[in-house]
Amino acid sequence: MKNSYKSNRFRVALLIIFVSIAPVAGAYDEAYLSTITTRGMELWHVPGMSVAVVNKDETLFQKGFGQTAAVGGKAVDKHTLFAIASTTKAMIVAGLLMLVDEEKISLDDLVIKYIPELHFESPMLTQQVSIRDLLAHRTGLPSTNLFTFF
Repeated sequence: MKNSYKSNRFRVALLIIFVSIAPVAGAYDEAYLSTITTRGMELWHVPGMSVAVVNKDETLFQKGFGQTAAVGGKAVDKHTLFAIASTTKAMIVAGLLMLVDEEKISLDDLVIKYIPELHFESPMLTQQVSIRDLLAHRTGLPSTNLFTFF
């Protein structure tokens, strides 16, 4: 039985999370990270992926694994581009919540406080949209899913 596209995307997301929480502090072990990445790809039938480990402004590790497709794919390297679509939402929210924990921003801050050039069609909306509104998808903006794939 073939895995569905949606199921494979879920597995890749889990693998990304799994690899991202692998221990990197102290003595960094590239061989260990390569081993758990390869094993995770085998277990979850992921044909290929790129992994980068970044600490502050230093790239500790970057490597491609597998192929771009299960059949007839090209070898993945550290420069291979993947469509990661909605995965970026979780990364952005994690970063924003870290700033909230550090008390550098508030979820109730207005977006224009940080991006003053942002303007909605409605001036009232421009003056009222908070970070929380954007994260909760309650601005009334239409979906942009088609932009990702076309």
